[in-house]
Amino acid sequence: MLRYTAAITTVMFSFALPISAIAAPKIDANNDGRITEREYMNYYSAEFINTDKNFDSRLTQEEIQKANFERFKKIEAEKFHKLDTDNNKVVSIEEFDAEQHKRQEVRNERSKTRNDNWFDEVDENRNGYISRAEYVAYRDKQTEKYNARIVSRTKKQFETMDSDKDGALTETEYVHKGQQTNTTGVQSSNNPFSHIRSATSLAKKNAQRDGDGDGFITKSEDEAYWRQTFEAQDKDKDGYIVKSENAYLFSDRGNLFSGGAYNIVINP
Repeated sequence: MLRYTAAITTVMFSFALPISAIAAPKIDANNDGRITEREYMNYYSAEFINTDKNFDSRLTQEEIQKANFERFKKIEAEKFHKLDTDNNKVVSIEEFDAEQHKRQEVRNERSKTRNDNWFDEVDENRNGYISRAEYVAYRDKQTEKYNARIVSRTKKQFETMDSDKDGALTETEYVHKGQQTNTTGVQSSNNPFSHIRSATSLAKKNAQRDGDGDGFITKSEDEAYWRQTFEAQDKDKDGYIVKSENAYLFSDRGNLFSGGAYNIVINP
């Protein structure tokens, strides 16, 4: 059994402090550049406890929505403090404009890096020029990758709509995209979270966390979900997540509770 005490204590005390005074907990707790399963599970267990406002060991949609709103406010507050460079509690047009220029510089640098990487990938013989043959070969390779993705996506869409898994779509299956329908013809689902699944990827993950689809996320369901996401991100199965496997988990945004790992999709 993993121990969560230290991480939980950190989170509970941190929310009593003003944002400027918070030393945000990190998934990589010891800052060694790799995340163990224990660190990962401690971090997300602390999030569960903080979200479970009535301490009944299960999360409702209302609790999750409130936690998401608080997370959003924290992110926006941190953005404001970053803009307020002279710490006078207001943001001037000059401060706002300076931040926009910084962001544009970052975007320009990223664009340059992407262009350089693209050139290097196409210029196979590394002579500093892209020949017609190199360009055509690159284009054909990308077309092949694109077609493979389309085939995979099409197969998944078909399998989703084919609710009885007989390899053929009826009109009902096609119209309702594989979802169950009630007697009034309205789409429904056994999972109470499913009505918001298409809204955001966050909603999809919450639906996956609710393992039995009863409308509540229990501690055991939550632990099972996060353990699966850890395994999905540990590409080389060495028991650690490193930056090359998911750099976002090591960023400030990735450590604002669920930010990084909510990008992970668990295949059913």
